[in-house]
Amino acid sequence: MPLTDNCFKRSVILSINPEYVHKILAGKKNVELRRRFPINLSNNTRVYIYATSPAKEISGMATIFSVEKLPLETIWANYQARASIERSLFDNYFSGLSEGYALLLKDVKAFNEPIQLKELQTKLNFIPPQSFLYAKNDLEKIIGNEEAIISN
Repeated sequence: MPLTDNCFKRSVILSINPEYVHKILAGKKNVELRRRFPINLSNNTRVYIYATSPAKEISGMATIFSVEKLPLETIWANYQARASIERSLFDNYFSGLSEGYALLLKDVKAFNEPIQLKELQTKLNFIPPQSFLYAKNDLEKIIGNEEAIISN
């Protein structure tokens, strides 16, 4: 069941393995899977995509079209291809859970100049999230400047 739109909007930063970031930015993956995700986020929330090590950069952004909390078998049946994940990795990731979250992404844009972790640390004392974090206004200002050089 999709979560409702009656929640307040906040931008988030998602930490994602560089392999999957590449697939998202290339348009091959438009569903991000999560063990946990806040239910107080509205649809059309802006997502900044942080590629974890070794890239260590905010590589682009997208919009959450919908967040669905579903039984794992339903997630697999509905989104296996769009999540671009093998069954064994899916099962391992969701081990111990009966439900998970599918974040349906749209309007994916890669930054021409990714924002490196060192710059984020220097300017904002940024600490990369394990899974996600809410974007602070200062971060939004830095990233907002990058939007002018986003490729389509």
